[in-house]
Amino acid sequence: MTEQSKGGRPSNYTPNLGDNICARLTNGESLESICNSDDMPESRTIYRWLREYDEFCQNYTRARDEQADTY
Repeated sequence: MTEQSKGGRPSNYTPNLGDNICARLTNGESLESICNSDDMPESRTIYRWLREYDEFCQNYTRARDEQADTY
């Protein structure tokens, strides 16, 4: 028997998903707004990824800096 996907929000980090989050931040979207999307993880998952994935943390920090410039 094959295991079926439970659906729901993604909880496994991928560089593509991290890039998508960072791009949305750079464009001025709030983290809360991003996390409210059905295809995005919860904020606590993103905060865990920031601790676990150095590249994502660096990209996230850069995206926040660019977001601040937008404002």
